[in-house]
Amino acid sequence: MSKSIAAKNAAIVTAITGLLFFACANIYATFKLKQLRSISYRPHEKYTIGKRYESNTNETEATAFGDLCAISGAQNEQQCPFSAGKRTAKFETDSRGWKTSEALEGSDFVIVGDSFLAALGGDGNNAQLGQELKRITGKKFYEAAHPGDPGDYLLRVDELERENPIGKKYILLIFEGNDLAVKSKSVGFSFRPYQPEGNPLLFKVRHILDRLVYDLKNPPIAKLLSIYLESERLQRLRSTHVAADASFTIRIHNKLHAFGVNNQLVSRDPDLSLPMSMDPNEMGYIGKNIKCVVFVPTKYSTYLADESLFERHPKLRHDFTGLTKSGIRVIDLTPSLRRAARSGNSDQDIWWTDDTHWNRNGIKVAARTIASDSECLK
Repeated sequence: MSKSIAAKNAAIVTAITGLLFFACANIYATFKLKQLRSISYRPHEKYTIGKRYESNTNETEATAFGDLCAISGAQNEQQCPFSAGKRTAKFETDSRGWKTSEALEGSDFVIVGDSFLAALGGDGNNAQLGQELKRITGKKFYEAAHPGDPGDYLLRVDELERENPIGKKYILLIFEGNDLAVKSKSVGFSFRPYQPEGNPLLFKVRHILDRLVYDLKNPPIAKLLSIYLESERLQRLRSTHVAADASFTIRIHNKLHAFGVNNQLVSRDPDLSLPMSMDPNEMGYIGKNIKCVVFVPTKYSTYLADESLFERHPKLRHDFTGLTKSGIRVIDLTPSLRRAARSGNSDQDIWWTDDTHWNRNGIKVAARTIASDSECLK
């Protein structure tokens, strides 16, 4: 009997010790995450949780320097000869964790996209594509903005429709730099999405429960470990993919601009096409809700390449034809961005000198191009 009591006591002590250790680890992780935020070079690194941002963020944040400065190993703008300097802007997310300033329910369109939609070069919410389109058209655009790939974008559409199946009109922003794929290696949806049905309130309750479960499964210590693991993974990649992490500089309009070698390689690859997830036959009901796909070229394709989109990526002709036949409008921003980039006005550069992302001037050009397309915003 005494052995049984001793075993129970040992189990209780072990459980209490484990709980205390877990609590202390999370307290440490909370402070460490706060410290990491203070040294992050842009808000995206501070607020990302998995494949979205922290909910209900409303902060004025500073981007210390661009991602090409970071790739070059700079710790501050003084160490980066092509730095555009520190820029301060509004960083705002909604309850779903997307960087947006509009409410989903009151919007006329939903734009889904990655870091270009989120203006991660250093611009804030008021400069994002949806806000520029609102200023031009008077319509409201909800932005489901966070870095990802086309499969992630379609899953966001599916998530928004299941939460509140109101049949919004969707615009997908596809970036040449990392959203194209070698067709034989690309993957499609892991399931065929079906039309959501039922009470919208139940979808909203499920969404809240899903986020609660996610937060319980991802305490501070788990977030901290994921940051360390991702950092270690990137370090290993850098040791084997030096060319992909390199950059080079060219003087344009009397300014030193940096370009990523990886984006240069992608921009010139003739084997690239849309991934299988963007095949209209794989989209299920989601395809019927997508009004248009907007193609964003890399900085290299905008400033330094002369070939047309289909000359650089001939397989895209087939992919875009398939989208058009299914009723999805395709807009290539390359011509309009090239004209603006090569206008000779150094005060109107459309890309950050130290970043792979466009700036507010480039976003304005994109917004005017999309707004002038009578089919996309019907």
